[in-house]
Amino acid sequence: ACSRAGSGMTCWRGAAQQFSVGSNAAGDGGFHLVCRWGPATGVATATNRAFVGLVASTAAQTDAEPSARVNQCGMGWDAADANIQFIHGDGTGACTKIDLGSGFPVPTTDRTEVYEIAMFSPPGTSQSVTYEITNLNTGAVATGTVTTDLPSATTALNPYGQLSVGGTSSVIGICLFSLYIETDY
Repeated sequence: ACSRAGSGMTCWRGAAQQFSVGSNAAGDGGFHLVCRWGPATGVATATNRAFVGLVASTAAQTDAEPSARVNQCGMGWDAADANIQFIHGDGTGACTKIDLGSGFPVPTTDRTEVYEIAMFSPPGTSQSVTYEITNLNTGAVATGTVTTDLPSATTALNPYGQLSVGGTSSVIGICLFSLYIETDY
C-alpha cells in the first residue's frame, strides 16, 4: 500500500506499454490480466475515485475522473458514481462506463474491500475484451464482453492502478495484492 497526504492521488503502474487489444496481424497482440487490489485509505471521502486495468501511458495520472482519460480498459469509478463501473475507451473522447450493479457499491470504509479483475483480449485482428470482476468479500461477480470503444490494435497499454481524492484534502492509499499478465504468443 502507498499513501499520500493532502489533495492528491496514489498509484502503481508498469514501466512499459507492451500490451494491446488484439493486433493488426493474425496471432499477435491480446492479453490475459488478473489483478487483486483494494482501496486502503481515503474512501470515506465522498469525492474519491479509482481505476485499475490497462492504460496507454506509463506516467502518473492526475487527480481527474478516470472516465475522462482515453485509451484504457478496466474497473473503477468516478466521484459521482454509486456503483463500480467497467470503464473502456478509445482515443476519441470520454470513455464508456458499464455499471456493475448493486453487488458493487463504491466503497466508503477504508480497508474493507478487495476486488479481482480478470480481462482477456484474444490475439489477432478481431478486437474484444472479456471481463470478470469479483468482490472477494461478498462473492458478487460481474461479467461481460466489450467490442466497441476500445483502444486501437496499435495502441500499446500498461498495467495501472490509481485511487485519488477528487480535489478534497485527504490521505489516500491503494493496495496491490497481485498482478498477473501474459500474452498468448
